[in-house]
Amino acid sequence: MDGAIYGTVVQQPYEFGYKSVQLMSKILAGDKSGIPPGKQIFIPTLAITGKNVNDYSDRNSQVHSGK
Repeated sequence: MDGAIYGTVVQQPYEFGYKSVQLMSKILAGDKSGIPPGKQIFIPTLAITGKNVNDYSDRNSQVHSGK
């Protein structure tokens, strides 16, 4: 059935890992300024629809290929 699903919401696992390693590197160098007062860093979810699914797929492919 074409068009049965309008969209979905996805997490960004690459961004979780990237931000974690980036912050850990700074902390190991003695810089704790990246730790927010609430001790939580928000990585937004993405809404994927038919209008942006190709952009999301292309971006995801680039991330996983290391480009």
